[in-house]
Amino acid sequence: MRFLFSVFALVLVSTPASAKITCVQELLPGVQVHAGVHLTVSGGKVGVGASVDALGGLGYGSWCGSMPGVTAGPFAEVNAVLSEGTSLTWGGRASVGAISPLFFSTAMGSFDYGQSLGARTGTRKGLRLRSYILDVAYSWYDEGPAVVTAGAAVPALPLLLER
Repeated sequence: MRFLFSVFALVLVSTPASAKITCVQELLPGVQVHAGVHLTVSGGKVGVGASVDALGGLGYGSWCGSMPGVTAGPFAEVNAVLSEGTSLTWGGRASVGAISPLFFSTAMGSFDYGQSLGARTGTRKGLRLRSYILDVAYSWYDEGPAVVTAGAAVPALPLLLER
C-alpha cells in the first residue's frame, strides 16, 4: 500500500500543470464602504471621532494585483473634542490611488468637501490618505483651527462589481 501511495504521489508531483491564469486588463467597477474610528486633534485639544463613507468607482486592472482606481461618494463623520464639543460633518469624498483586486484601498489619496454642524460649523475641506486599514486626514474650516485625525477605517463592504 505504501508503494502505491508513493507512486501516486510521485506521478502527481511530477505531472506539469496545464492550467494557465490570464490577467486581462480591463475597467472594473466597484463599491467601497468604510466604517472608522479615530483620534482627533483640533487647536491643540484631543478628541475622538467616528466616520462612515460609501464610495463607488472604477479600477483599471485585473484580479492579479493592485490596480489604479478612482472612487467618489458621500461621507458622514462625528468628532467630539474636549472643551470644544461635538461636530457632525457630512459631504462628498473623491479618491484616487491604488485599489486591490477585491476593491480594498491599498493606497488612496482623497479630497473631502462637506458641511458641519455643532461645535464646528460651516464648510469643511480636507485631504486624506488611506491604506487598507490606516486613515490620516487634515481638514480645515472657513473659521477656526485645522483638524488632524488619525485612526482605523475598516473596509466594511468592498465589492467588485464584475459582469
